[in-house]
Amino acid sequence: MRAYAATVVVLIGLGTGCGGQERPAAADPEGCPAEIAPTESMDVSWAPRSSRLAFSTVEGGIFVIDARNCAVKQVTHARFHFTPDWSPDERQIVFDRTLAPGSRSDLLIADLNNGDTKVLTHGSDDQFPSWSPRGDQIAFTRRADIYVIHADGRGLRRLTSAGYNTQPDWSPDGTAIAWTCEDAVGDFPAICTMDADGSHKRRVFEPSTGGAFGGPAWSPDGRSIAFDGVSSYDPPPTLVIGSARGGRIRTFPLLSPHADSTPTWSPNGDQIAFVGDAGTWENLYVVRPDGSDVRALTES
Repeated sequence: MRAYAATVVVLIGLGTGCGGQERPAAADPEGCPAEIAPTESMDVSWAPRSSRLAFSTVEGGIFVIDARNCAVKQVTHARFHFTPDWSPDERQIVFDRTLAPGSRSDLLIADLNNGDTKVLTHGSDDQFPSWSPRGDQIAFTRRADIYVIHADGRGLRRLTSAGYNTQPDWSPDGTAIAWTCEDAVGDFPAICTMDADGSHKRRVFEPSTGGAFGGPAWSPDGRSIAFDGVSSYDPPPTLVIGSARGGRIRTFPLLSPHADSTPTWSPNGDQIAFVGDAGTWENLYVVRPDGSDVRALTES
């Protein structure tokens, strides 16, 4: 979700230096939910090997939160840092940076060990990066197409060339990419998959008339894809899970007060984190894949 607001968005009590100290929130004995200042837009990505999640806010930058105790660490300190995703070794986070609302964006990589940040792409409206499981490539959206680039900035390749394409996500074995696809302007957004080289494209999940699907996230075992979807004109977005081969889908009842989006799986597949809309502000939640045990990680 992207919504720009004048409200200052920072985590309450965080230090200002890059690589600030982790601190548990004091909301309850487990430290959850972590108290944050109100934010109208969040993105989230679960680390591939641990209980940590990276998330972004409009004004605050990129943060890391531990799902076990909601300890929080700030990674970047700037406005309009969005859509973080982890390197396979969890040493780096790639994200997109917009210099101002409505301006073009580029991709940056933050090193979690030394706090350094480097530019991967330069001002070409690049968004929604997704790191490959091998760590050698990053898929992302450039304008209306899916591209891949090596993590060192070389070897740029375009994988799509028609319609509107965004929000790529690698399969856990690195052989395929799922993404949000529209055949033409005015088409209903669907979930598509293709081989990692751009071949064998197909539409896997299609919404009904007036609906929209987006934000696909492959399960760690590669068998399922979670995404957010509206099945018709009226309901708000909710979480959806279906087989990676397509077919029947399971739509969850609304798990947060107003809308659920941006699913991301835990490494062993026993939880899904998502962004919940409380009407004015957004927060992070986790839920079991069967829809049970909904828990807030942040509280605006």
